[in-house]
This record gives sequence, structure tokens and C-alpha cells, in this order.
Amino acid sequence: MMNSEEYDNLKRNLRKYDAAGFDKRGLHKNGTPYDDEGYDVSGYNYGGFNRQGFNRSRIHENGTAYDKAGYDALGFDMKGYDAKGYDMNGYNKAGYDEQGYNQTGFSLSGMHKNGTLYNDDGYDCEGYDQQGYDKQQLNREGFNQDGYNILGYNREGYNELGFNKKGKHENGTKYDDTGFTVKGYNREGYNRQGFNKQGFNINGMHKNGTLYNDNGYDMSGYNAAGFNKKGYDRDGYNEAGYDKQGINKHGLTREGYDRNGFNKQGIHKNGTPFDDVGFAYDGYNQLGYNRQGYDRGGYDVNGYNEAGYNRAGYTKKGYDIQGFDRYGFDKQGYDKEGYDKEGYTIFGFNREGFDRQGYDEHGEFRPFMDVFMQKQQLQIQQNDFYTVEWKHVLWQLAEIERQYANYQYDHLVALLQQTVDDFVVELLKKHHLTQGFACKDLQYDALYNNDLLAPTHYELLKAMGSLEVYNEMTYSAIRKMIVLTLAK
Repeated sequence: MMNSEEYDNLKRNLRKYDAAGFDKRGLHKNGTPYDDEGYDVSGYNYGGFNRQGFNRSRIHENGTAYDKAGYDALGFDMKGYDAKGYDMNGYNKAGYDEQGYNQTGFSLSGMHKNGTLYNDDGYDCEGYDQQGYDKQQLNREGFNQDGYNILGYNREGYNELGFNKKGKHENGTKYDDTGFTVKGYNREGYNRQGFNKQGFNINGMHKNGTLYNDNGYDMSGYNAAGFNKKGYDRDGYNEAGYDKQGINKHGLTREGYDRNGFNKQGIHKNGTPFDDVGFAYDGYNQLGYNRQGYDRGGYDVNGYNEAGYNRAGYTKKGYDIQGFDRYGFDKQGYDKEGYDKEGYTIFGFNREGFDRQGYDEHGEFRPFMDVFMQKQQLQIQQNDFYTVEWKHVLWQLAEIERQYANYQYDHLVALLQQTVDDFVVELLKKHHLTQGFACKDLQYDALYNNDLLAPTHYELLKAMGSLEVYNEMTYSAIRKMIVLTLAK
């Protein structure tokens, strides 16, 4: 008969242990909860770490989520790959498993694991069937068998109706050959069925077969009672007879006041003859101006009417309704006939047809000289007077007269003296009096002594030296002297 110790040993020997040496209660056959290496039935030691050094929270004993080799508790590195280079789904960085196939079942060479170039659905590694179309029935260029892409446009950029993305038809307009836009409306705004965007045809009939749409309004936006969605009729009044401002057809509110708050007696609803901003029943304040700032004559405090013109008919910038200033010139400086203040057109010719140097449109100067002399009822007698220099003398006279007529008095005395000097030089040259002269008086003496100057003209030239202010009579005398010289 066995004693108690022998009995316990017998029971222990009869107890079942797993491959690691633990029984169902988690006790190791060494009699402790830990095996000889110090790990319990779950694989964790006394400190709570498994053989790989991770606790149940998957934190390594080094205090991080990764061991010294850089792998976590599941055996993957920070990028999600195990020691063999595969992710948790069994694919490497290139997307292939250990057998060399990607997730769609194709190898790097394009061969499917079924042994063909096509998967079980009939598509290759790029997603195209044997005819070259994908699941959306588009080829590698993105077009279907009819030649249109997924957006419905062909290679030229037009859809089946012939319109591009901007709504322009291939015929070059926004209308197709039948006269309709990409949205199906013609120039009058009606579709092929004859209805506009609101559903009405040209006669006002709605596509539902009545004169009113499904909400009960006709093509003008009014219901059978004659009111729109906001409750107003075609004249702008509601069922009670008032508009949006609460004014009836007689221009009065329910209390008998007009739009400005006055009753028929001219009293404002504030009890005075003036409204809160100082205007009376007739619309004018005590200073005589209306709400727009104009007096009874139609002018504001600065003297301009609503159109921007003063009582004289000019704007603030000085132009009348035709665009001319007080002197008859427009903003470009030309009068109604097209001449500027100096009497020249935009092309540079005056009313007589000469430019600013006295040449006509053909570049000739003789016509100017003849016209100048004709004004004096004279004509040039000798052809040798027809020179640019003599033309210049006459032109200087014309310029002095023009500037005087335009109130340009500055420098006229100097201009007249220069004209006289040029005249004397040309007259001396004509008569071959070319010896040197120490002063102007000696030039005058030479002309006088050779009977080329009358005594009055001689005295006139000598008097020019003392002329300080332009004198029209002196100018006339100088002009007469010169033209008479040319007419001899």
C-alpha cells in the first residue's frame, strides 16, 4: 500500500502536459507557472515580456515599439515589411508575392498565374482585353469603338452632336446645321419640340398642354388670377390694390399719403408742410432745390443741369452739346470746319490750301505768293522774284497778321523787324549790292541812293529801330512797301 507522497507523485505523472510542458491549469511540469527559461504558458516572463522582448501592449523592453533589429511585435519594420521584405498581405515593395505575382495575379512579365496573358475575366496586366478595350470599353487612347472618350468627345474634341466642350459646333458657330445649340435651343430660345427653357412654346402653351406651368403660372409669370409669385399683377399691384411700397393706383397709401408722405392738402405725415429732410409737397426745399439738387429752372447750386450743361450751354470742361468750346474749337482743337486756332487742318493746310511754311499740297510756293499779292490787288511782275527767300518774306507778313488777329501780340515787333531785315537783304541781293555794310542804316542808304527805295519807305525803315510796341499802321505800311516792290 503506497503512502501519500507516493500517491501525489503518481497523480503528477498521470497529469497531461502540452509540448511546452504546461498543463491545463497553466502550471509547468516543474511545479511552477514558468518553464525552465522563465516564461509562462502564454509566453511571457515575470516582467511581462515574451521571448522577442515585447509585452502584451506590443512595447519592447527597450521602451519603443521596435526591437534592436527594427521590427515590431508582429515582425514588421516601420514601413510595414517583415525580415523577408513582405507586408502583412504578403507583397513586397514592388507589389509582388513570394511566387512573383501582384495582387491582380500577374507577374512582372505580364503572365497571369493561370498560365496565360489574361486573367479569368479576360483582361491583361494593363486591364485590356484581346480587342484592346478595358472594362469601360475604352482603348489605350481612351476612346471607345465609336471613337468617343469617356466624356463623349472624339479625337477632334467634338461630341456626337458635333459640339466641343465650349459649346461651339464643328461648323464654326454655336449652332449646329439645324440651328440648335449644344443645349438644344435655337436662336429664339426654343428647343426641337418648340418649347423654351421655361417649358412654353411661342404661343404661350406649356408642354403640359395648358397655358400654365405645373406651378400654375403662364409664360409671363402670372397665374389665372393675374398675379405673379410675389402676389402682384402686371401693373405692380396686389389684390388689395397696392404696390410694393404700399401705394395704390392713385398714388396714395392707405392713410392717404403719397410716396413722399404728403396728403392732398400738402401736409406731411409729420404734421408740417415739410418732410423730415426739408422738402415740401412740390418736391422743393426752402432754398428752391428738389431732392436731386436742381432748382425750378433745372440747375444745381453750381449752375449745371442734369445733363451737365450751364445756362450758357457749356459743361464744366467748357464744351457745348456739340463738343465745341466758347471759341468754337473741340477737344482736339479744331473748329466745325476742321481748322485749328492757327487756321490749319489736321493735315496741316489752311483755308487757302497752304501749309505752315507757305507750300501747297504739291509742295509749290509760287501759288502762295500769287494769292498774297492778289489780296493786295497786285501781281508779281518779274519771275526772278519767285524765290523761296521772297516767299519767306511774304510768309512772315502773313504770320504776323495771323498772330495779331488771334491776339498773340508777343514778339510781333521782333517778327516785323526780322521781316524788314530779310526784305532788305533780298532787295540788295536782287540788285547786286553785295558789298559789306557796317549797320542797317548803311543798307538803307545804299537802297535809297540807288533809287530802290522811295523817300517815305526810306524813312519808314529808319523809324523801325525805335518801334517798341506793335503798331498795325506800321505793319500795313511795311506790307505795302514790300508788295509794291514785288509789283514793279
